[in-house]
Amino acid sequence: MIKKENLDIYLIKKDDYSKDTFKSILNKVTKNDDLEISYNKFGKPFFNNYRDLFFNKSDKDEIIALAFNDNEIGVDIESINIKYPNIKKYFNKYNYNENLLWSIIESSIKFLGLSAFSFKDFSIINIDYHNNMYYSIVKYKEERTIYVTSKINDLYFISVASNKNFIFNFINV
Repeated sequence: MIKKENLDIYLIKKDDYSKDTFKSILNKVTKNDDLEISYNKFGKPFFNNYRDLFFNKSDKDEIIALAFNDNEIGVDIESINIKYPNIKKYFNKYNYNENLLWSIIESSIKFLGLSAFSFKDFSIINIDYHNNMYYSIVKYKEERTIYVTSKINDLYFISVASNKNFIFNFINV
């Protein structure tokens, strides 16, 4: 079994999210709220002046999920009850809930900083479930990466893609 690292995921109501909220969380994480943010050509955010910290965020309905780590990450949050009618053609009969699959792949795309059109380049190799967490291995072309997915309060799946497994700590802001 691969070692798991704790990861804080900040959950923020959209109505409460602002630049000041982001800076406050950033200050808790880094003790520095003056970091410059840039974006790659597909919209993946990164810090210009702090290369040892990575972050990603996702929003769905009325909630934003935000995570920071010392390794590249991709975050996705999806409603459990939304249907993606065409997604099944991308997965085999052994795969799981479409929304969970969508969240795993979406976080993978965000982790690698790719275009959403790269969806077909991903294959879910394995999904294990234990301790209320889904642990997935996803293959992107020849690269393998480990993904973690958790179910939040019966309304959302949240996936964090990285080169390591995590145990989530949810922090409501």
